[in-house]
Amino acid sequence: MECAKCQGLMVEEKLLDFFLNSDGSTWKCLNCGCVTDATIIENQTRRRSLRSGARLNRMQAISQHAESDDGIF
Repeated sequence: MECAKCQGLMVEEKLLDFFLNSDGSTWKCLNCGCVTDATIIENQTRRRSLRSGARLNRMQAISQHAESDDGIF
């Protein structure tokens, strides 16, 4: 696996979650130390979709304002 930040080598690390009483795994970059697991990927994906939705709403509002603008400042 390749690191998304530095394209370095990612290695799997086994973790023990004491709060959830479960074993899990995560990926850690040997170059930069970036850590990635399923929860981090899920949150990043959710944040990107929320950001793109907010960006779309802003662009729609700007275009509606431009259409209704009569040229007077």
